[in-house]
Amino acid sequence: MTTMLRFPLLGKRLWPTGDLAVQSLLPLLVQNRHRAFLPFKFIVDSGSGISHVSLEWARECGVIHPASGFDYRVNTAGGRVRQRRRSGWLTARLPDLAGRVFRWPCHFIEDIGTVKPVLGLAGVLNDLRLTMDGAYSNEAPYGNLLVELRSSSRGSPRPPG
Repeated sequence: MTTMLRFPLLGKRLWPTGDLAVQSLLPLLVQNRHRAFLPFKFIVDSGSGISHVSLEWARECGVIHPASGFDYRVNTAGGRVRQRRRSGWLTARLPDLAGRVFRWPCHFIEDIGTVKPVLGLAGVLNDLRLTMDGAYSNEAPYGNLLVELRSSSRGSPRPPG
């Protein structure tokens, strides 16, 4: 039997156009340096190749992050920008699948302040099947993010080293 978790998509009207923007948030429990799992909501971004958080967020939450980084050029709506990133790992669980621990690659971005954590595709798709279903219901007027544990997943392997 497959466990299917459902999380309502969120809708927000954009100013000044009134266009509807839809966003999916996935609640995760993220491990900190004290090995405690703390609750956070991640924006699920199918256009992001790798999960990322701000370095400031990681420090405030006690999430382990690498000491050194690299320069990375990013295309944004405002043009190309240079970011300083640190490549590490995010250790997380889903609240409703407490027995599974996942380790996904994650970039810790310097000098962007505290922004909402973003869940990208790298590693995540090895462990989870994510489906955005726009079907209306009273509980989820904009639809649901459907999350299934992939049958071949036993949690992500630890990184080498």
